[in-house]
Amino acid sequence: MNHWIFCATAHKDKGISDPLEIVERRFRDQFWGLGQKTPNRRALKAGDKTIFYLGIPHRAFAASATLASDSFTVSASEREELSHGTDFYRAEYGVRLAETRLWEHPCKVEDVVSALSFIENKENWGVYLQGGVRYLPQRDFEAITEHVLPITLSSSSGPRDGFLVSPTEFALETHLEEFMDKN
Repeated sequence: MNHWIFCATAHKDKGISDPLEIVERRFRDQFWGLGQKTPNRRALKAGDKTIFYLGIPHRAFAASATLASDSFTVSASEREELSHGTDFYRAEYGVRLAETRLWEHPCKVEDVVSALSFIENKENWGVYLQGGVRYLPQRDFEAITEHVLPITLSSSSGPRDGFLVSPTEFALETHLEEFMDKN
């Protein structure tokens, strides 16, 4: 199993001003589109773990997923369905997503850059998050995900439809489960 960063950036010329919009759309589809020249496209395998980086204005790691498929060529009918009538979302290749999680509290790159081995020049870290799909060493994956509380998204619902789980609710539910197991 490998770990990856999928990078989402704004495309104002194509009507996408917030990279979060891209992640939300793709999470609803349980699919991530890839281009022919996307770095590492052929190395993506089912079971791999990925973190989603949101470019400007966020500059943060904000979500995670497990790849439910290897990279594959998208059929013409799937290409139409998954494009939602927009050229921006039309992709020749892609991967299926599972266990999609949008984090309640994104992890700002500045907060973890010192612990990330794949970023050699800590002052110019932005260049390391360009190019669509980046390999991520397991140790770096753990450094990023160490302090985030993910929320699970339904494939039919948007991330802002009441799926946020506060740390208090999470702790209470965990405590209740332990109590029920013991009693």
